Amino acid sequence: GQSYVGGTVTYNWYAVPDAGSGLTAINNPIVQVNPTEPGDYQYFFFATVDGCTSDTAVWSVNVQAPPALSLSVDGNLECVTGADSIQLMASGQASTWFWEGLNTGFISNEQNPIIPNATAANSDTYVLTATTSNGCVSTASISIDITDQPPAPTLIASDTALCLGAELTLSASPDYGSGAQYIWTGNNLPPFAPTVQTVTLVPNTTGNLEYTFAAVVNGCTTSVATVIIPVEAIPPVDITIDGNTECVDGTTTVTLIPNSTGATDWTWTNQAGTVVGTNENLVFNNATSANSGTYTVVVSNSLGCTASGSTTLTITDALPAIEAILTQPACEGGVLSLSTTLISGATYEWKGPGGTIALIPDPVIPNASPAMNGNYTV
Repeated sequence: GQSYVGGTVTYNWYAVPDAGSGLTAINNPIVQVNPTEPGDYQYFFFATVDGCTSDTAVWSVNVQAPPALSLSVDGNLECVTGADSIQLMASGQASTWFWEGLNTGFISNEQNPIIPNATAANSDTYVLTATTSNGCVSTASISIDITDQPPAPTLIASDTALCLGAELTLSASPDYGSGAQYIWTGNNLPPFAPTVQTVTLVPNTTGNLEYTFAAVVNGCTTSVATVIIPVEAIPPVDITIDGNTECVDGTTTVTLIPNSTGATDWTWTNQAGTVVGTNENLVFNNATSANSGTYTVVVSNSLGCTASGSTTLTITDALPAIEAILTQPACEGGVLSLSTTLISGATYEWKGPGGTIALIPDPVIPNASPAMNGNYTV
């Protein structure tokens, strides 16, 4: 207030309202107030000089508190695809707002700014400075951790189809890094599959086998990649022989049957390795002992699964017709001389009226007598 000169000078101060005004009245034309509560205050001042009172001076003051700030984030921060936005939210009373990302370079003068197409690259500590119309300033910050949705996997198989018992390698990409975990499903996977992106296995069943792969990265699970592998059994080979193979006369048929269910191709070879047939069954028309030998068949199915088997075919030819011959007239007291066709390796039995008379092809029996008359067979 104004300073006065006189014999006795008294300075008077008061505030309306007094509570929270921060006024401490002193006998001085100048006072410093420190309001403790926001609001509208009037400060009054007058002086008394030698018993005379001055006019009253009045100051009206609007006291504002620094903004009370509360920060939050609206939007999904986990497993984001970059297609959606997030919004920084601030509550409080202020006239101006200034947001700043400490590492991303983000700035905004909006109270609730939007970060479009948010990804992990937008993870940061965001600092807000809010200012009232009186210049009162408050600062607050919020840290945001955004995790990206991992890219979709691709699953590649070493074979598009497989024979039972063959190895299959499955490889997933891209590389999800050392911190990832993996979810595999399918037949006969190795126990360590959850730790690797490439597995090698041997299917133990047939059919259209489905294998799937997904990765878990920073708590986010990828989409699922799938391959379907047809697995077929190797055709069985169990060769059987159909037809008579003993004492054949060259007019019969002998057939080798592979019994190879599921096979689509057959290759028959003889013991010299010469291809002798490409049909399912190997057929010998007018079979003879010349067709005897070891035969091998290699079979395959539509996937190229192959198997083989061998058998030994033994055919015996029938003996040629033979003739019983009396080589000379038989006279009493002389010899009975018989003969027949010679066949290598054959055994012989001559029979007469008294039964068996010889086991050789050309017997000569001495002391012929009328008792030997009759039919002789060999």
